[in-house]
Amino acid sequence: EAAREEGDIRAQELEAQVLHVQARVDVREEAAREEGEESAGVAELTRIMEETALAHAEVVEKYETDLSEATEMVEELEFDIRSKREAVDTYVELLKDEHAAAARREKELEDKLALHEEVVEQYESDLSDAKELVEELEFD
Repeated sequence: EAAREEGDIRAQELEAQVLHVQARVDVREEAAREEGEESAGVAELTRIMEETALAHAEVVEKYETDLSEATEMVEELEFDIRSKREAVDTYVELLKDEHAAAARREKELEDKLALHEEVVEQYESDLSDAKELVEELEFD
């Protein structure tokens, strides 16, 4: 954008120079015609005007090249951004899947722990009952 604005400004400056030189040439040519002689200054001004027009054309060409390169860079950046966004989205989905699997595994482990705790409680109860039975048998 900045390169385009700079190119536009430069193009306007060159256009103004061309118009100024053209006006000077026209005045000189008119004076030369009135005097009936060819003016060396008119030839010089014509040469300057042609050089200015060439410089203007070069600036426009450079501007178009810069604009084309900038457009290409923007397209590459947009492609890179889309690719990275897709990779991030895929990674987020993978993390969600892993999180869900971890939550399921955690639930399974909690269920197993609860079952083991019930078994331990049953063993402790059975052991207590067995101790009472042993005590009764020893008493008899």
